[in-house]
Amino acid sequence: MVGAAGELAAILALTDLEEQARRLRDAVTSPNPIVSDAALTEVLKQGLADQTMIDVFTRLFDAPRETTRILAMKALTQVISEARIAGTGLQAPSDLTDKIRGRAATDPSAEMRVEAVRALQSLGGDDVKSFLMRLSKEDSSQVVRYEATKALTRWSNAGGR
Repeated sequence: MVGAAGELAAILALTDLEEQARRLRDAVTSPNPIVSDAALTEVLKQGLADQTMIDVFTRLFDAPRETTRILAMKALTQVISEARIAGTGLQAPSDLTDKIRGRAATDPSAEMRVEAVRALQSLGGDDVKSFLMRLSKEDSSQVVRYEATKALTRWSNAGGR
């Protein structure tokens, strides 16, 4: 634990912000889950997630720690939202949609499934809408059903996406 704190403190103490951002992105894949989770948290807080990290985030969906999976999904949602706002396309959007749908349907953590619903809402599309309709009725968690319903309501209010 002390080593992890020292490693992250050393990165955050860097005065070269580009180097700090690079090292934080690299630390996301640290074998030490405390370092990885702390780096993910900083990447989210500083808005450093970008499309080059999509594969890293989707690989982290298989992490044994729930916290790691949730942070990876949040970071991915940030990337998707920023790409939508900037009007830039995503790399292999249908493959990405399938991976997120898989987590929304099968992850044992309701909180992770909620984050997957939020990511899907950011992606949009008719196939996502159909999936969320099913999830809003069938998921075992009331919170997931609520988030799926909320996403569908937002689409309806915005005229669909």
